[in-house]
Amino acid sequence: MLCTDLSSDRQSYNYTWIAELRKLNLTQEHLQYLLNITTSYDDDDLDVGCYNCGGAVKSYSLLFREVHGYVSLFLCVFGALANALNIAVLTRKDLAGSPINRILCGLALADLALMVEYTPFACYMYLSTAKKEEFSHVGAVYVLLHTYVSQVLHTTSIALTLVLAMWRYVVVK
Repeated sequence: MLCTDLSSDRQSYNYTWIAELRKLNLTQEHLQYLLNITTSYDDDDLDVGCYNCGGAVKSYSLLFREVHGYVSLFLCVFGALANALNIAVLTRKDLAGSPINRILCGLALADLALMVEYTPFACYMYLSTAKKEEFSHVGAVYVLLHTYVSQVLHTTSIALTLVLAMWRYVVVK
C-alpha cells in the first residue's frame, strides 16, 4: 500500500499488511489449498461451504490441469499448421496485392507466433511440472517472458481484427 507522508514530498510504503498476514499463521498446506495447486486431496478435508461448492471447484481445477496440457498442444499444432497454410495461400502473387489479404496474412502470422510461443509454455506448465510445487529460476523467467510476449501477440491479433473489420466496413459502405 502506498502512503504519502504530508511532512515530506517523498512517498513511503506501508507494510502493516505483512504483519496482518503473519497473524493468520498460514501453513504451506493452507496456501496450496487456497491456490488449488495440490494434485490430491481427501474428501474429508473439503469444506461443504460456499467457498468451494462442495469440492466441485477443486475437482474441476484438478481435471482442467490434467487435460489442458494435452488439449492445448493438439490445438497449438493444428492451429500452427492452419495458420501456416493461410500464410502460404495469402502470399501468392495473385493474392498478395489485396489490402484485405495483407491484413489476413498479418493476423495469421500473429496467431502462428502465438501458438508457437504457447507450445513450450504448455509443455512446461502442464506436462513437465504438473506434479512439482517448486519451479526453477529459469522457469520463472520464462513464465514472465511468456506473459509479456503472449500479451503483445494477443493485442496485435485483436488490433488486426479491428483493422480488418473497419476496412470491410469502409469498403461495404
